[in-house]
Amino acid sequence: EYFKALFRKGATSTSSSGETTHVAFKESTENTIRVEPTFSPKIVRLMLEFLYTNRISALSHGRISTDDLLSLLHLSDRWLLRDLKRLVEHELIRSHMDVNTVPRMYCATEDFHARRLSKACIDFIMENIREVAGNHAFQE
Repeated sequence: EYFKALFRKGATSTSSSGETTHVAFKESTENTIRVEPTFSPKIVRLMLEFLYTNRISALSHGRISTDDLLSLLHLSDRWLLRDLKRLVEHELIRSHMDVNTVPRMYCATEDFHARRLSKACIDFIMENIREVAGNHAFQE
């Protein structure tokens, strides 16, 4: 939906004075998307790999860090990439959740609207309350 809106050629809008104007994002005429510097080239490459292949090969080899997955979650939320977001949440839950990472993951869930990850974090915290509560990252 995000990209459809960006590249949609201008719709017309008529003002109350009868003037017709074309409404479009500048990306629809420039054919360029500006990526916020928040997202590293590596994260953008992973996102593009997913868009073109519907998978991320580095996931099957365990070569993506928790921080990179959280950045990818942020990007997928920002650009409304529901399938990528689902994949990233699944990977974080399946392979990256532990006593040290769950505090960061849980903090990201609200910002990035990650309900599945939020529930999994709460379940993990409740099952491991002593270890998690004693962890320095959780206290911060």
